Amino acid sequence: MAVPGARRIAAALVLAIGLVHLALVAGNAAEAAYLGALFLIAGITSLVVAVQLWRFDDRTLWLAGSLLCGGMMVGFLLSRTVGLPAYKAAGIDPAALLSLAAEIGYLLLALVSLRASSSTAAAAGRSSGPGLARMGARPSAAITHGSQPHTLPPASPRCSPRQRDSVAGHEPYLPQ
Repeated sequence: MAVPGARRIAAALVLAIGLVHLALVAGNAAEAAYLGALFLIAGITSLVVAVQLWRFDDRTLWLAGSLLCGGMMVGFLLSRTVGLPAYKAAGIDPAALLSLAAEIGYLLLALVSLRASSSTAAAAGRSSGPGLARMGARPSAAITHGSQPHTLPPASPRCSPRQRDSVAGHEPYLPQ
C-alpha cells in the first residue's frame, strides 16, 4: 500500500481488537452461549488477520480486516439498540470503547491505504487485481475443435461470442 507504516499500525489495531474480544469471551458466554462463541470467533479471526497483515501487504487482507471491523461495529450497535436474540446490552464499558475506537481507526487507515493503492495502480496504468497476462492467458489463443486448430477472430463489443463465431464461419467452441 502507498501509506508508509499504515499496514503495521492497522495490524496492531486489529491485534488489540482481537485481544479485547478474547478477554470478553467468558463474560459474554455467561449471558448468552452464542455470544461467547461469536466473541471467540471474532477474537481468533482478528489475531489471524493481524498476523497476516503484519507480514503481507495484500489488498485482500485489508478488505478482510475492514469486513471484520465493520461486522463487529454492526454487532455492537445492534446489541445496544434493538438487541440481539436473548441479549440486550445496557451502557458502554471501557473495553467496548477501546475496541470501537480501534475498529474506527482501522477502517480509516484501510480507507486511506486502499484509496492510495488504487490511485497508484491507476497512475501506473495497471489494475490492482491479477491481470490476464499474470494468470497465463494469451491475447489470441488457438482453439482446437475436432482435429483442426484455428484462432478466434477478434472480439467485437457489439456481438456475443456465439454471434461472433457464426459470423466468422466458425462452429461454436464447446469444451469437451
